Amino acid sequence: SRLLRQGALQEQALRLRAGLHRAAYDARRSTIVSLLESDCGIPIEGRRRALGRLAEEDRIQAVVDDNVRLQTLLSRLHVSSGLHRMRAAHTAGEEERRERAARVQEDGLRAALNGSDETREFLQRHLAASEHALRESRAELAALTHRRDTLARSNKALCRSRAAADGAGAAEEAGGS
Repeated sequence: SRLLRQGALQEQALRLRAGLHRAAYDARRSTIVSLLESDCGIPIEGRRRALGRLAEEDRIQAVVDDNVRLQTLLSRLHVSSGLHRMRAAHTAGEEERRERAARVQEDGLRAALNGSDETREFLQRHLAASEHALRESRAELAALTHRRDTLARSNKALCRSRAAADGAGAAEEAGGS
């Protein structure tokens, strides 16, 4: 990621600066040591100052080395902190997406329940209408059945009275002959 590349570039720049500083230190040190080792007629006081300067250069280089190590650690901490922030943001984003999906699913279930409530109400209205039509049909059937039975009784009575009339007419014809 971009953060890792920036951290790597910072570390590389620190190493390059430390390397240049180390090279300059090594050049100064080797020059001072070669002057001290040579017999150029440097007085003892000059040699003492050169040795003091060499010790001072060693202390400065030790501080510079420590500084480079600390800057490298600080750069790595900065990268690590950035990665933790990115991971936390990603995790929060994932959690938000999961919550959003759960809300969408819950809303879908609510809509389905509302839809099922509407469907149930529609079915209840349809059932009530069907039951009403059934009651009316049964009442009509009962009326038709009663009418049929009445017609059947009337028909039987008519047939009996015709049979009786036909039987009385045949008896009169037989008696009149």
